[in-house]
Amino acid sequence: MAEVIKTAAISDEESFDRLERMADNLMAGDLPSLYEAVLASVQFKAQVVSADEKESGLREVLNFGHSVGHAIEALMQPALLHGEAVAIGMVKEAEIARHLGILSQANFGRLVRCIMSYSLPVTVPTRLPLSAILGKMAVDKKNKVPRRELVLLEG
Repeated sequence: MAEVIKTAAISDEESFDRLERMADNLMAGDLPSLYEAVLASVQFKAQVVSADEKESGLREVLNFGHSVGHAIEALMQPALLHGEAVAIGMVKEAEIARHLGILSQANFGRLVRCIMSYSLPVTVPTRLPLSAILGKMAVDKKNKVPRRELVLLEG
């Protein structure tokens, strides 16, 4: 579900609204709603990949939450699943956008509430120091050396 939330957050307002409204149904095991949410996610990813087959830049949007998430995942395996790490990564990357004034507090809150409504974690495990996360992020293959690459939400 973290990947579904990610694609809704980076695609458009309507998709994110729908995912917020569907949380109770999806968490209750409503299979038609689950099918609809996953299909919308896969279709969006396919559109992005098709529009950027040579990876010239657009496809990077699919990495939202993954720069921080992959670092957390690498440090926490096997205790944390990929989706759980990406959920935390989305929150942290959105928090950075909020601090930079790119993302409003209201939209930051919406993202966090949406992630929580799907019973996904939103905080870094307490035993995980920032220095360790930054160290893992420094060796991410998606970086453009010497910078760490992040996808930041604007809305």
